Amino acid sequence: GILRNAGMHKMGPKASCETLVDTDLVQLFLPKNSRTVVFKHNSALAQEYPEHLKPCFVYLYTDLEIARIEMPQWIADDSVLLENLLGIIQDQAVKGNGYPVSLAEAHEQAVIKSPDREQFFRLLQKMHLKYNRRMPISQKSLKKRFVSV
Repeated sequence: GILRNAGMHKMGPKASCETLVDTDLVQLFLPKNSRTVVFKHNSALAQEYPEHLKPCFVYLYTDLEIARIEMPQWIADDSVLLENLLGIIQDQAVKGNGYPVSLAEAHEQAVIKSPDREQFFRLLQKMHLKYNRRMPISQKSLKKRFVSV
């Protein structure tokens, strides 16, 4: 994903390594409304990606919190594209009081309402019956769809 809220934790005099998170460290040196350099993931999984898709990230300190912005290498390599992306995210965070408006709206649009979900399952069941196929249903799915009395 592009934006992951890394959380903003205040480091007090009794802060321990058990509660220390990446944004605690970044907060010590990153001024508000600025960003870090681009970091590259160095995990074994990240090494499996083609070069242009290798995951990268920056920390962006908005007015309210520090966010970790993740992107593929091809965006990180293009300074104009990178600055445009971060500018848009910063602008959206300001408009959304800390959370990008576009992401909040996308989340709202992505929620599948119960009637739509039921219609989907009815269509799926109809297709299975039409083609004489068994429709496997997991126990989890059954519990979600049927309320016990």
